[in-house]
Amino acid sequence: MDELFDTRLPVSQYWIAAASSGFAPPDSWRSWADALILRLDNAPMWLVNLSLANDVGALLVALSSKRDEEAIAQGDFISIGNAKLGYLYLRYERADYSLCEFLEAAGSEADGGTGDLQCEEIYALLNDVEEAIRRQQSVAQFEAQVRLLFAPYATSAVQQWATIESILAD
Repeated sequence: MDELFDTRLPVSQYWIAAASSGFAPPDSWRSWADALILRLDNAPMWLVNLSLANDVGALLVALSSKRDEEAIAQGDFISIGNAKLGYLYLRYERADYSLCEFLEAAGSEADGGTGDLQCEEIYALLNDVEEAIRRQQSVAQFEAQVRLLFAPYATSAVQQWATIESILAD
């Protein structure tokens, strides 16, 4: 649980990436915060507010002071764009999205986000997938390309999520 108070570990930004990508629904951050509150003698206010946050907007407000502390400790905010792409891919893997829906969401994130993947690369892949579907051809080769392209982003998201979960294990 020391990670919770170590401002060098950007827990708030991990939650922001997971929640804003739709990977983590409100019940996940609320139950996480509740479990920690029960274990602490004096829970920080950001954790109490996180426990009460019922949507991403409220989560952002709840985590604002924690995020500021982390930014001061790190010298800057971390870029969450790559993690968000990873979380979107994890949602695709768990069948929240079709291949086309995933590529549209990832392209939109890459277009307006802070990740290092270019939206043009994603949209070109989406166009190829849609063309294959129109021609009633297999999209298996494109699924393999997507897996390869998004593997590093998924790895980042998995690592962040494991860190969030490990705090409960302490």
